[in-house]
Amino acid sequence: MESGNDKIRVWDPLIRIFHWTLVAAFTIAFFTDDEDLLIPHVWAGYVVVGLLIFRLLWGFVGSAHARFSDFVFAPSRMVSYLWDTFQGDAKRYLGHNPAGGWMIILLLVMLTLLSITGLVLYAVDNHAGPLAGLLAGLLAGAGRDVEDVFEGLHEFFANFTIFLVIIHVAGVVVESILHKENLVWAMVSGYKRTAGAETVGAPRKPVTKGISVLRGVIAIGLAMLAVGMLVGGIEVKADPREPNLQMNLKDLVSLEQLIIKAESLHAGRLLEAELKTIDGRDIYEIEILDDGGKVWETYYDARSGELINHEEEKDK
Repeated sequence: MESGNDKIRVWDPLIRIFHWTLVAAFTIAFFTDDEDLLIPHVWAGYVVVGLLIFRLLWGFVGSAHARFSDFVFAPSRMVSYLWDTFQGDAKRYLGHNPAGGWMIILLLVMLTLLSITGLVLYAVDNHAGPLAGLLAGLLAGAGRDVEDVFEGLHEFFANFTIFLVIIHVAGVVVESILHKENLVWAMVSGYKRTAGAETVGAPRKPVTKGISVLRGVIAIGLAMLAVGMLVGGIEVKADPREPNLQMNLKDLVSLEQLIIKAESLHAGRLLEAELKTIDGRDIYEIEILDDGGKVWETYYDARSGELINHEEEKDK
């Protein structure tokens, strides 16, 4: 572990990049929670998913203070630490303290639930994303109720995560003042004050740089592979009545882009989006319920994005 005269490196570069990238991605996702900003919201969400996968892996194979074994303490120890903090007599920890460790776990759990509900909502509401094909069959006929449930859950997890972030930041400020150490800067530089007699968690013998780099490359590679599989997942709900549907989806125009175009023709709520094959031609059929209660059917060529037809739904 690298050190200077009175400093020691605690946070490795990957942990610091993870931390601040997660802050940026979550912030972008939180402030783009709007239909008009769906694309940046979705991509920020994918970044969060990739970061969560990396952090899970790095919690087992990463540097000493990045591992779960270094900061997941018994609940009783966390309570004791909080009581000592309240009395102004808490011990200094070189890595995460017991309260901070449990906060990290809570944030990871909340962000995971937030990501899962986001993917489900994206599939149910927009008929897009990696879960669209799976949920189209499972939730067929479920209607608006399922969408409302997951929308409520997604919003709850987002707001609860903000609540945890506020507590986390407050804890960082309190500990920085208590131990006269800038913990925010420590997460930027990676360095903290050298361990003293009052510090819990002695410096660990560093892993050789070659092994550390190899572990990092593997963890990042697996996280990128997982996100790639998510982004490259089936983006549409296939119509089961079309047995000859061409499933070479890589050549298709993005469904979410065509939904935005269809909604620009008539503002309203998306009812359904299907991919069909008609006379050998792959076509998106998008149904929009406008503010006046009329249902509009819009047809696009799924390969070129060309508008084929746009008409009010006839009574069936």
